[in-house]
Amino acid sequence: MILKKKREKDVYFAYYTTTLSLEEEGCVFKIMSKISALTKQFWTCTNTRTRATINTLRCLAGCSIGDYSCLIYLQSQYPTLPLTISVPAACVSGISTSLLLETILLNRGKDKLPLTKSFTMALNMSFISMLSMELAENACEIVLTGGDFSNPVAYLALIPSTIAGFVAAYPYNYYQLRKYGRSCH
Repeated sequence: MILKKKREKDVYFAYYTTTLSLEEEGCVFKIMSKISALTKQFWTCTNTRTRATINTLRCLAGCSIGDYSCLIYLQSQYPTLPLTISVPAACVSGISTSLLLETILLNRGKDKLPLTKSFTMALNMSFISMLSMELAENACEIVLTGGDFSNPVAYLALIPSTIAGFVAAYPYNYYQLRKYGRSCH
């Protein structure tokens, strides 16, 4: 990845040239190292908002598939299993499926990165986002259901849990894109 900077009005514009050319997609991310993340100007970029939303939704899909599958399986097959075991297992499952999904997307998608590079990039750039997403989803599930999915109505708790996961991870993804121009997606 080559980063070319052009200075305009005390704002640096980053133009990336990679196998996935962000210029081809019409995306130009402003690197805002001189502007504080505590300002409104930092958080109002439409391009960054769109890309961060897409990145977060990709991560959310992987995390949710693994997390919910594991929780539902453990609750149906091992109903007496304590939350201290099932919740960490669900987190590990969610992060694993998200890493797998993102690695495949980086390897087989537009980027065409080698498999080891795809995995390393997915792990380095998304781990904090995935971890915050998993913790928010599981905390919401526990609050709403008490960890008991034996009642089918409890599955409705997955909707606000998924929303909580998105809301927890989105600011980090936006910040990474806006501040550093970095993304694993």
